Amino acid sequence: MTDDRLREAERIFRETGDVSAETRLLLERVRAGTLAPERLELAAELGYEPAVLATDAPAILVPRCLHETFLALERFGTEVFARAALVVTRRDRISGEKAEEARIRVQAVEAWLACPCERHRAAVEELADRSDPRAAFLVTLIVSGLRRYADLGYSGLWPISFEALLVQEVRSELLRWALAPHEPVERRGASRGEVLELTFGRTYWPGQHEVLTDANVVAFGNDPDRGVDVGTRGPGFAIARIANRFLVHAAAEESPVYVGLEAVKGMRGLATGDQLSYGQNWFSVRILAPPYAASVARAVAEADTLVRRLDEPLVRPCLGFLARMKRPGATLAAIRIGLPLRPSDRHDAWLEELAALPPTLAVAAALPVAREVLPIWSREASGETVAASLVSAIERWLEDPTEVTQSFVRSRHDRLGRILERRSRTVHGDNLAQRAGDAILSAADCIRGAESIKRVEANASRAGVEKERVSTLMGDGLLRWALG
Repeated sequence: MTDDRLREAERIFRETGDVSAETRLLLERVRAGTLAPERLELAAELGYEPAVLATDAPAILVPRCLHETFLALERFGTEVFARAALVVTRRDRISGEKAEEARIRVQAVEAWLACPCERHRAAVEELADRSDPRAAFLVTLIVSGLRRYADLGYSGLWPISFEALLVQEVRSELLRWALAPHEPVERRGASRGEVLELTFGRTYWPGQHEVLTDANVVAFGNDPDRGVDVGTRGPGFAIARIANRFLVHAAAEESPVYVGLEAVKGMRGLATGDQLSYGQNWFSVRILAPPYAASVARAVAEADTLVRRLDEPLVRPCLGFLARMKRPGATLAAIRIGLPLRPSDRHDAWLEELAALPPTLAVAAALPVAREVLPIWSREASGETVAASLVSAIERWLEDPTEVTQSFVRSRHDRLGRILERRSRTVHGDNLAQRAGDAILSAADCIRGAESIKRVEANASRAGVEKERVSTLMGDGLLRWALG
């Protein structure tokens, strides 16, 4: 019965070649015992879409640098790690005596892969008896069982160019091995959709970034004055939207962009699941069409509003800053109108940029932080209501920045300042109320100068609000203000 199901799945896949048919085939192979479940899981880890669907893995395909790839692969066992590492080892640029040592080590590991017996493992271990930072030595160290990759650290393990293309080579090699005799399918057809979502990162960059775009054309490179600055060398590449298809092309033939392992010649349509690489940058592609997921629908609606309000005072600099903070609706709007974009995770850089913006924007960012610390003040300074009154006055000023509303802020600011001064002489030790009150005072000070936003962040952190939470609150406040 199972064989009949497997043959039927093979027939449908041969006839259609589509993702759902291949997903069914992989599941039937697992049930029939011709594909080990852990190999299917490995294919999903490598981002192969039919395997992702078959294992209910996360739908977003996450790109990785070489180091992160190997960290993720180690849980699948020594054989998987060795096969992946040999791909890298063969690319290691060595000459002379070291090259011969590397060749001998590679041959020993290949012999162990062909016959993983104790004799071959011992032969590998003999070659791991002295330190050498080269990749071939690292493979022997892991295969011999002397060390785990995760314990070795990052620096110097792969003394070669950290091209994103190399990750694609590792992925391709492991996919063919994991799914054999089934050959992984490279689907060339471009997906149709109205929004492109790119998740991308770069070797030596912390974290990863996401951008949404529905623009007719957007450039990716290292030009701070145009397109998306991803910090890469070279002329970069561009993605064009034509009739609800997204097509990629390199800016210069001598500096190609790759889809998988293939250099793009001319223009090539993109499909969900495609993995792009350019220099040391990698990108995962999703093409989105209505009805969108709630988060994407919200970003599209926010972008529409931001673009519509662009001519209103201060909306443009606010939009640029929100895009820098990687707010999806803001990045979508910024790319639409041609604002240069360089996403950043650096909290300290955000603060410096925000401190240089007009005071109104600093107040918009500071107000949610003031609201966040207000309960701390109320709990620690029971009966004192002036801080709540000051927060309300700041809210009124932001809605109607006149001399009258500013005078309300000043009077309550002065009253809270006197209370804090009095408390500082009588309350000692870990005084959370003092810190919360200082954060609220600093929020009011932003009316006179955006530089005070730094003290808002510092005082809120000392009151127990985590910096990541402070950043989120500031972004929320700016977005709420920009949307009107």
